[in-house]
Amino acid sequence: MVAVTEVADVRKNYGSVMQLAGGNTVPDVFKLNAKIEECRTVAAGGRAIPVVDLSGLHGEKRAELVEQMRAASEEWGFFQIVNHSVPGEYMDEILKVHTEFFEMPMEEKMKYYSDDVRAPFKYGVGQVATSYHEQAWKDHLTLLYQEKMDTSNWPKVPARFIEITEAYNHAVNKLKSELMQALSEGLGLQSNELDDVFGPVQRTYTNFYPKCPEADRVFGARPHSDPNSITILLQDDVGGLEVRDLKYREWVQVKTIPHAFVINMGDQMEVFTNGKYRSISHRVRVNPDKNRISIASFISPKPRTVVEPSPLLVGEEGPLYKGDNFRDYLLGFYGNDINEKLYIESIKLKPVTEVADVRKNYGSVMQLAAGQTVPDVFKLNAKIEECRTVAAGGRAIPVVDLSGLHGEKRAELVEQMRAASEEWGFFQIVNHSVPGEYMDEILKVHTEFFEMPMEEKMKYYSDDVRAPFKYGVGQVATSYHEQAWKDHLTLLYQEKMDTSNWPKVPARFIEITEAYNHAVNKLKSELMQALSEGLGLQSNELDDVFGPVQRTYTNFYPKCPEADRVFGARPHSDPNSITILLQDDVGGLEVRDLKYREWVQVKTIPHAFVINMGDQMEVFTNGKYRSISHRVRVNPDKNRISIASFISPKPRTVVEPSPLLVGEEGPLYKGDNFRDYLLGFYGNDINEKLYIESIKLKQGGQLQLK
Repeated sequence: MVAVTEVADVRKNYGSVMQLAGGNTVPDVFKLNAKIEECRTVAAGGRAIPVVDLSGLHGEKRAELVEQMRAASEEWGFFQIVNHSVPGEYMDEILKVHTEFFEMPMEEKMKYYSDDVRAPFKYGVGQVATSYHEQAWKDHLTLLYQEKMDTSNWPKVPARFIEITEAYNHAVNKLKSELMQALSEGLGLQSNELDDVFGPVQRTYTNFYPKCPEADRVFGARPHSDPNSITILLQDDVGGLEVRDLKYREWVQVKTIPHAFVINMGDQMEVFTNGKYRSISHRVRVNPDKNRISIASFISPKPRTVVEPSPLLVGEEGPLYKGDNFRDYLLGFYGNDINEKLYIESIKLKPVTEVADVRKNYGSVMQLAAGQTVPDVFKLNAKIEECRTVAAGGRAIPVVDLSGLHGEKRAELVEQMRAASEEWGFFQIVNHSVPGEYMDEILKVHTEFFEMPMEEKMKYYSDDVRAPFKYGVGQVATSYHEQAWKDHLTLLYQEKMDTSNWPKVPARFIEITEAYNHAVNKLKSELMQALSEGLGLQSNELDDVFGPVQRTYTNFYPKCPEADRVFGARPHSDPNSITILLQDDVGGLEVRDLKYREWVQVKTIPHAFVINMGDQMEVFTNGKYRSISHRVRVNPDKNRISIASFISPKPRTVVEPSPLLVGEEGPLYKGDNFRDYLLGFYGNDINEKLYIESIKLKQGGQLQLK
């Protein structure tokens, strides 16, 4: 395999972080742009997260200890516990045998490798712990705890690995219930309240942070909060965990204590308690001289559990958070920049951070565009590299004239689309079935919508990823730190759409939006049939797999006073099957030319659509049709509008290489259902279509790893 990006190389071809640690330098993909700021060292007598001695928890000291845990959860969101119910020898032994696992030869560890987020036991290398560009300096093991675990695929070496891992997890599960009961009582609830909501799921992560020759330039884990309910962490004596002190806004080092656990609240706990227990930002620094190991047990609700503020904990202030089921919360969490617990801030009903201000209180990006400067939250660290302008006669994405598609020229046009999909993954179409007046009118009325006063547009605002119609401001379009310079409208197309909550102004908004989407849906089927025939399949094959779901995004990119420092959309591939894009005459879309590795500007053509393949199409066709990286540059002088119709399979559709398209090389991609693919896609750094690279297989069905 030739990796598409340096990031993919690190995560796959370089092997484990532990192997990289043997060198004297660190690959750039792990490094920050500057040294990590010095962490404040808390001296004796300084602030530190509380330590709670659980001796007497089930006796006369219970009320006192419950109060200590309540106070710590409210002020810090963190505390340590000693003299708990987990035997010290279990803690020592699991650290020992798991360290021995990471010290085994790479070929032994890779027997347990998997990229499947649902795998009950797996080893991982070069994991992205947050939504940042830099990779996390760690390798990891994960397992899903169940009362009667299937350990048949667990390592037989090191000795006692299975025995001690089982014993430790059983003991931690018992401790989890004891903690949940005490935390419930601290809130004035019944003892079983929290355990009933949050108790079922326990996933254990062993994180191994090798010593690092440039420890001041990398993170073991970038600042983040945990999306679950509580975390029970066992760490060795090396140290490196740091917690954000909300009182003084400083990083506090968590001291290491023999046989102690670090306990921290997660986002679901903060939501359920209406902010009483805090989910606090924390990070991990690596050591220049010593390896470090920690074992985190993440306690979570079941995926479909709806977590919202408990009515028993909501006072006069009302609920402070918007409820959601845990699975959809994870999708939003990993699809956003999670620095300093941003995502939970985004679901607060009363915004409290500057980022929330940018996304809500500052208003739309269009309002910001009226100024002479751009807020830092939108800007890159440096100017965007100059895009190569393809001159006349240079390379450009193909243009296919669909005149005669249903007549004598069909075979010729099918071949043109096949060739374009294989070489570029992109092409434009003209003389198609969508009336030009529909295209002109929808651009006009949607532009008028974005030009309305902010208070009118905000009537349609929603943060709900499932909303059938919504307006959004300051959207994070990728997993990068910078915000996308655009506002947007999204709608879910259905044959008989409920338009009762759509805008009555501008005039004809509903009428033309319905007509346009109906026409695009018809065009989608025509394209899918032709693309099927280009693969030698039955005409209905692709439409049957990918046809049902059409979600339309109208993206409005205001002119920008610092256009060379922001993106309308960062480089990315699309996770769906195909995209049908209508753009105005301003331009800004650029496609990665795989032949010369240059960015090619997509020229604007009146009444044309830009068609591109998505990740699901690449998987289904076993790599024949390509899902290619693309980006959007903004303009310093003109507003730009585009309307993208994303065609996708139903969420539970399993997409895998079609047996009819797999040759002697075997399947090149690991199949997955679309909903779980999205969870993985948005949970990874998606620059240069990294996530689809992560599910590629070797010939013979193994992941492409060295």
